[in-house]
Amino acid sequence: MNYQVAPFWINSGKLACLIVISLFLAFFSVSTFIAYLLVIGVGWAVLVSFKIHAMKEKGVILKNSDTSDWMVYIQGIPVEEKRQTLANPCFATLQHAQSFFSNAFMIRVLIQVIFCSYILWQIWGLDNINVQILTLIGVVYLGYTLWVSIQRYITLKQGNLIIEELTAPSGSLWYRVYFKEKEKLFPALDGLFAI
Repeated sequence: MNYQVAPFWINSGKLACLIVISLFLAFFSVSTFIAYLLVIGVGWAVLVSFKIHAMKEKGVILKNSDTSDWMVYIQGIPVEEKRQTLANPCFATLQHAQSFFSNAFMIRVLIQVIFCSYILWQIWGLDNINVQILTLIGVVYLGYTLWVSIQRYITLKQGNLIIEELTAPSGSLWYRVYFKEKEKLFPALDGLFAI
């Protein structure tokens, strides 16, 4: 049983910090971070989820969600609920997996390049040097996330993936893709959803 006593966005310290910094910078006409969080954090996640659902309907993906039990406290009242989370999907062929993740990471890289150039354009118009410095720290963060996405795309193109083979109850073979980072396996889908 999992427990939740705070709103969703507070559960992640990194995300809460990014939201606070984004709201602060929005007061100084730097709206790129809020737009980035909305596009990558919400819009991109929804688009990828729809694509995975469509592929599941076609039979290209075996299973794409895990169910967990949660105890949520709403104004002090415990409420039990079941949540389905999107899990790293299993693909029918390695070609489907590599094609899906390669295309998705390429689109993600293009979105991130657009946001990096947009924020640099916004910095150019700022008058306050302190806000420029704070925004440059954000540019470093966006640049880092862009670099990680490019590295994952290159890893996909070179075929340096960790592939998990799963056998379905029917006897068919399915494939799940992972990246290796610091001697740990990292699901490829988590890389697509990373902010």
